[in-house]
Amino acid sequence: MAEEIPGLGQAPTRHGGLIAWVAQIAALTRPAAVHWCDGSQREWRELTGVLVERGTLTRLKPGAAAGQLRRVV
Repeated sequence: MAEEIPGLGQAPTRHGGLIAWVAQIAALTRPAAVHWCDGSQREWRELTGVLVERGTLTRLKPGAAAGQLRRVV
């Protein structure tokens, strides 16, 4: 049941339609957890940290410009 999905009941909004839609999609897809994005700098650091740990993201060197991106295959 959707209520058993970790994070589902921690919506950072009171928008009933959004909460209901996320619950409906979670019930259909049965994710291991739901993460509600808040757009904070803390959240960005945590999510990018996980991606770096998993090898999905490579951080640029400090001061690197966007034009210095390289493709990792």
